Order: sequence, then structure tokens, then C-alpha cells
Amino acid sequence: ALRATADLSGTARIGDLAWYTNHGSTPQVASIQGTVQNGNENEGRLTFHTRNGEAGGAPLTRMTLNNRGNLGIGVTPDETNTNYDCLQVGGNASILSFGTQGASGEVDFNHNVHYNQAGNYVYQSTDEATRYRQVSGTHQWFTAASGTAGNTISFTERMRITSDGTTIGGSAAPQNTLHVQGTGITMSEGD
Repeated sequence: ALRATADLSGTARIGDLAWYTNHGSTPQVASIQGTVQNGNENEGRLTFHTRNGEAGGAPLTRMTLNNRGNLGIGVTPDETNTNYDCLQVGGNASILSFGTQGASGEVDFNHNVHYNQAGNYVYQSTDEATRYRQVSGTHQWFTAASGTAGNTISFTERMRITSDGTTIGGSAAPQNTLHVQGTGITMSEGD
């Protein structure tokens, strides 16, 4: 059975859609809740809840859509820079996209990276960070040494494939279609 409720009295929780079974001591199996975000009645969010199949207990929050359109699966999404949209998965994975993306837009696939309101990439947790970016037909890979949660990240670009197919590793100025610079490099041709 589906039940809808609303609370217009000014509380933080303003409406629910809940699904129930007809048996068991805790019949609610799933719900979607509309709530006020940050105590501001003009900012709302939706939270999605499901039960994990164990007896007893209320449904657990599985997904949150915040007032800026950022979505967290298994986590409440962080406050991302207002020019970007973000999908966070679990504690440390995210997909970040320029909000008004056009033909020259970009998308980042990140681990342990948050793009904050100030426009800085910061560590989610105390650990290493990685970023893969697609922008203007180019693919870029970045890494960062372990840093402290909340601190600004200093990324190093490790590899790039340009829109013309040039592959670059360890150099900002390629001299051939495949340009790898560094020590201990082994290359071979054939089978």
C-alpha cells in the first residue's frame, strides 16, 4: 500500500511517500521524504529510503538529492561548487560535470576528491586521490599523493590522449604520436 503525508507546520520534514506491507511488526519497506535543507524553507531535498530485509527497524537512507541537484548514493552529497553538478557514490567516488556544459564541457571521474564551494579540489579522506577527465576530446589522468581530509589537492597529470590521438606520458611537449618520457622505460615491437 502507498501512503502520502504532508506536514505544512514549518517542521523540517514536509512530506512523505511511503510503501507498506500488510504483515510484520515494521510494515514500512520504502519511502521518499521531502525535507527542508539547512534550516532554510526555500531549500529542499529528497531522501530515498529502503529496508535491507532484516526484521525490525526503519528504512535506511540510500540516496539523497540536495537543493542544488547533486545526488549522493549511500552518502549525503557534499556542497559542491555552484557551477558544477556532482554524483557522489559511497564515501569517496564522484562524477563531476560543469553545470552549463556545452560542446567544450568537461566531466571528471574522481576518487577521494571533492570540488568545494571555493573552487578547490580537496581530499574527502586522508589518503591518495585520483582524477580522470574528459574535456574537448582529450582524456587526462591525474594523481595526488596522500593528503589530509579537507586540505587542497595538488594534482600531477600522468597521461594524456589528445583529440588527434597523440598519447603523452611524463611530458608536456610531445614530439611524436606516442611520447613517453622518464627513466626505466621499455618498449618493444611485434608479438
